[in-house]
Amino acid sequence: MQKSYFQKKKLSIFHSRFDGASIYILIKTFLKSGFKNFFKNYKINFFSFVKPKIIYTAIDNHKGFYKLKKIYPHAKYVSDQNGIRDNKFYNLMKSKKNGELKYFADVIFCFGENEKKRLSKIIDAKIYPLGKTLNNSVAKLKIKKFQFKNLVYLSGWKSNQHRNFSELRSLVQIASEMKRSFYFIERPNENFKYLLSKLKKYNYNYVLNKNFKSNKFFQNSIFVSENSTLLYEMLCKNYRVVFIAREFVRRQNFLNVRLKPKGPFWAYNMNKNGLTYLINKVNNFNQTEWIQISNKYSAKFLKFDENNLKKRAILNNILNRK
Repeated sequence: MQKSYFQKKKLSIFHSRFDGASIYILIKTFLKSGFKNFFKNYKINFFSFVKPKIIYTAIDNHKGFYKLKKIYPHAKYVSDQNGIRDNKFYNLMKSKKNGELKYFADVIFCFGENEKKRLSKIIDAKIYPLGKTLNNSVAKLKIKKFQFKNLVYLSGWKSNQHRNFSELRSLVQIASEMKRSFYFIERPNENFKYLLSKLKKYNYNYVLNKNFKSNKFFQNSIFVSENSTLLYEMLCKNYRVVFIAREFVRRQNFLNVRLKPKGPFWAYNMNKNGLTYLINKVNNFNQTEWIQISNKYSAKFLKFDENNLKKRAILNNILNRK
């Protein structure tokens, strides 16, 4: 991601796990201060040697990044959210000292307004809700006329997790009854072909994540998931989506956003009848209605900053300061 922002700038990489540490800086740190506070002194010596204007990370849930400004205050610190976060990171960061925030950055790019509200309580920074950098880099395709032909399930499953297979079976059955094609898009590096072998009597398509191209589906598909950042990305581009509500509501509750049990593209009742109703509901919106709905909610969850124009402007402003 950093290359898309800083193509004409000289880049240095700081390896936070020290697996790519600079031999020169390691030796310099040892000779200067020995093993006392070695890792802290290594960081100071590395940044003092490189003299960066910006220290940027897309590992936005790394606690250590938000401590760096106190030990090396001569750069601007920029964090760029790369995934939807649960309460683990928030609880780790929310402690205060004498009522003041303990963690700092100069700029944080986050997904949406809801995340901005949460981050402002734990990190002292200017926070801009401007979506996901990689998603912003892919153009929003105009949907001229929506025609529902495919039901596409985006898997957020991990192979070591217990899954509620009944919901997936219901989706395959619904697609069959509606005479629509069903696609199961696997999570990267998580193969579930053995699981779907239980659905042999139904017609479905199993798609490897690396082979999935959303532009093949965007005008004729409803996308369904319970636990995929990709579904939020699709919502901000006005694709038709259905959230399986338990996970969706739980994630918004992390952000202290209290959602109603039912909404325009989610509902808590996720039995087969509930899923069928919701899929038909999303399908029946005309395109103008759906654009209004998706824009309203994506502003809260994950915005779209086309080609990262606003992010680039903020970073260029920092780089061009003398």
